[in-house]
Amino acid sequence: MIIFYNSFQKNYHLLTLSLPILFFIVYYSRSLHEFKIIQILFIPFLIYSYLLEIDFMFLDFKKKLNCLNNSFCEYSDKYKYQKTIKSINQISNNEVHVIGGRGWVYFFSTKKPNQSLNDWWLYYGNEGFETKFLLKSYNNLLMQEGGYKFWVDNTILDNEKYNKSDKIKKIMEKSELIENQGRYSMFQLK
Repeated sequence: MIIFYNSFQKNYHLLTLSLPILFFIVYYSRSLHEFKIIQILFIPFLIYSYLLEIDFMFLDFKKKLNCLNNSFCEYSDKYKYQKTIKSINQISNNEVHVIGGRGWVYFFSTKKPNQSLNDWWLYYGNEGFETKFLLKSYNNLLMQEGGYKFWVDNTILDNEKYNKSDKIKKIMEKSELIENQGRYSMFQLK
């Protein structure tokens, strides 16, 4: 009943469940004489899960078809990084520092990371998760000269959702906001 009610957050979860259920039915129904009846009962569930998946794929495809001409269209994954990518490409440094970047900004821009690529671990929560490489990139940012521009993922700055670590608080004390660019905010060291 839960499967048909479709209480899943992601549409592909239903599809993911259908194959193991099919194997379960085939394996355990061999001992029963009503093997064909059980298989026939499973067919509507299988059709429903595939049709649901195809419907979502078709809707996404229609929306993203417009993105072939414009990679920054509103349905593109690149859209929320648009301002940040443009501002990163305009600075003269070959390497940039994006706190909580998770790699997409570097992938879409022409710059290299100046820190650990997946450093958001250090900045979430009261204490964060520390490793010697994350601490090295943190200290590297603090040692830059005044005027050095860097970006911070806005989810790290969200006071309501997450507790800020002492390290992000220290970085914010030594910097000033230049612009909120959607997914990221641009800062510069004082």
